[in-house]
Amino acid sequence: MSYKFRYQNFVDEQRAGKIHGVFIDDTGSPGLYYTSSQLHPERKSWVAVVVPRSVIAEVWNQFPGAIGELKVQTGANEFHFSDIFMGRREFEGISLSKRMAIFEFMSYLFAVYNFPILVQTLDPESLQEIRGRVQFPDRLGPFNFRKQEDLAFFFLLLRV
Repeated sequence: MSYKFRYQNFVDEQRAGKIHGVFIDDTGSPGLYYTSSQLHPERKSWVAVVVPRSVIAEVWNQFPGAIGELKVQTGANEFHFSDIFMGRREFEGISLSKRMAIFEFMSYLFAVYNFPILVQTLDPESLQEIRGRVQFPDRLGPFNFRKQEDLAFFFLLLRV
């Protein structure tokens, strides 16, 4: 009997607290107007938040309520923290104190649950330095190791 992978099976196992959750998104915000001159403009960053199986079911249970409250308070459907901080898109016209309260809420959750957070960033110069030191194939499955975003994502997955 072969097991056919289905996304819903994966979600069901998380909701039952059988497996950890790992949630990954890109960040780094290349091209932002207010970016430090110390950061390479073509950097690519990925962030993983690891939710232990001991609390993953609770997180799945509570998350819709958090999104619902965000919608009530701001009209937004997602926690886009650069938009929250800058007061743009759905958060335009939302008071600074209300936007900072969202940060305070999330800080509280991360402090209480102590979720591990992993960040991996690469820029073109770092990519060339790494490729000059270590033999990598140009490709591995869907990854193109000549692109900093792919190698950064691959390194993050290894760390997770």
